[in-house]
Amino acid sequence: MPQDEDEPEATATVAATSTPSGAPLVHVVASGETLGAIAVEYDVSTQEIAAANGISVNSLLSVGQELVIPGRYVGAPEATATPPPTETPAPTATSAPAPPEEAPTEAPASEDPVPEATETPAPAQIIHVVAQGDTLGSIAVKYDVAAERIAAANGISVNSLLRIGQELIIPDTSVTATPAATATATLSPTPSATLSPTATATRIPGFVYSRPRLLAPVGGATFDGRGVNVLMNWTSVGILAEDEWYVVRLWRSEGDAEPVIAWTKATSWRLPGDLHPAEGTSHAYRWQVNVMRRPLGAQTGVAISPSSEIYHFAWQ
Repeated sequence: MPQDEDEPEATATVAATSTPSGAPLVHVVASGETLGAIAVEYDVSTQEIAAANGISVNSLLSVGQELVIPGRYVGAPEATATPPPTETPAPTATSAPAPPEEAPTEAPASEDPVPEATETPAPAQIIHVVAQGDTLGSIAVKYDVAAERIAAANGISVNSLLRIGQELIIPDTSVTATPAATATATLSPTPSATLSPTATATRIPGFVYSRPRLLAPVGGATFDGRGVNVLMNWTSVGILAEDEWYVVRLWRSEGDAEPVIAWTKATSWRLPGDLHPAEGTSHAYRWQVNVMRRPLGAQTGVAISPSSEIYHFAWQ
């Protein structure tokens, strides 16, 4: 009798592939940018950026300076998976196929089937988990929601200290569930990184820049003592030309007719100590920022951006 041929065994080959990580993201400092504004832009704390670049959080930045943004990469390809091995079936004896039987035909249904109703899930609110360096003001800017609204939704005040890991409900926002992608056995020949679109500020017709967005102090903040550092800061609208300036206006809410006006190229301005109220009294200030163009030697200028919102704070 003929000997049985050995059946071929299934072979499995697993290719271990390593994927190189992307290059670190490098931010080139533009005119008017501060470490705080850059941290807000990339959702990274100022301490992390400072540590990654060997500087302090109070270091003065220079135009053209390159800063490594920790945890952010450019062109990082995604890992590719090797499909599982396939088994080779054992050979079997072949026999003449039997003639196919005709399948009985069914009469078509007289009525169209009624589709089942599908329930659309309700959108869920966004929950923000506080990270190192987060403030209520920076979180409000990130989601374009007023700090007062976030405070009210979470039962805290605008001056509350946040702790790392704290969960905050972001009102007036929602997350819509998207259908899960169906996995296929087809591998992409060359993975490529896609950049997510970023939100851009709306520019109002007739102006060169969009309105600045105030960051801090948040509305309703209170400062105690003459030695306290009251630093007002806002987001950059872009690189200003030589004759373009940020203009800060500061009023006492008790009824100052003429505001204190400061012209600056930076995105922050420190309140002078001589504006501190007298002993035993307090002042409630209001402030806002816009961008103006002022020719060299001129005393006044022309507004080239809308004015920001008005924030208020107390100093006592």
